[in-house]
Amino acid sequence: MKPEISLKGVVVPMLTPFKENGDLNTDALRMLTDWLIEQGIHGLFPVSSIGEAAKLSMDEKKTIIKTVVDVTNGRVLVVPGTGFPDERRTVQLTKYAQDVGADAALIVEPYYQKPSVEALYDYYKTINDSIKDFPLVLYNIPIFAGYELTPELVAKCADLENVVGIKDSGGDISKFNFMLHLAGDRIAVLQGIDLLFLPSLAIGSPGAMIGGGNVAAKPEVQMYNAFIDGDLKKARSIHEKLVPLWLVLGGYGTFPVSYKEAVTMLGIPMGPARKPAEPLMDDQRKKMKETLTQVGLLQG
Repeated sequence: MKPEISLKGVVVPMLTPFKENGDLNTDALRMLTDWLIEQGIHGLFPVSSIGEAAKLSMDEKKTIIKTVVDVTNGRVLVVPGTGFPDERRTVQLTKYAQDVGADAALIVEPYYQKPSVEALYDYYKTINDSIKDFPLVLYNIPIFAGYELTPELVAKCADLENVVGIKDSGGDISKFNFMLHLAGDRIAVLQGIDLLFLPSLAIGSPGAMIGGGNVAAKPEVQMYNAFIDGDLKKARSIHEKLVPLWLVLGGYGTFPVSYKEAVTMLGIPMGPARKPAEPLMDDQRKKMKETLTQVGLLQG
């Protein structure tokens, strides 16, 4: 029997705030955690791709996970990213997340390599078998990993006892639909792309893990609530209003610089992204501020 967890609504992959010298800014992390919960989100995903997980040490990841769990204090789900390119460290961090009170762990597909389907299944099964009664969420992000978790593999992994969901950031709504068709009766198939959140709800997804939630948490929650309430017209209106913001966030600078700049403009200091990320150019920063004002998140 799978461990019980309700994965739905808007779960936010959190940015990681840094000080100007590059150290973790735990004070800003606490501020971000409280602010996102106040916006009505349903869960938090610290140590995420947008949170520069690949640039964090094991100790930094542990500090982030414990800080977010402690500040959240049970108000919403906390599903930290615990994946490394290898099974040993992944199991270590996953057990740590369980020990400090996280609600689940998200396992990114192993990057810097292209395992066979058989090797991938064995990898996830090994992690599943190493953990006792703790929910695991798979993570498909081919743009960074260099390959994708196929719908067929996800469906096979859905039979593993601890696997309860997947975040799919593949950006292909057809494959997402097929994944939902094959595995949606056993696990939560969550959308990872802001632009596809509403279409995914329409075909049966219970929710999303979307980076734009760092910036536009409240309207994204309002869009989800409108859809759940049967007000598709309102949900679509919010979607259309947010499209310019999503395009700017995804189109400017080195990922995730544009998101960090936007949240800083909203009043929570995110600091720089770790190098080799580059800051926004002045004209991009100006356009960002204009767009935040246009969608009603920043006063002009």
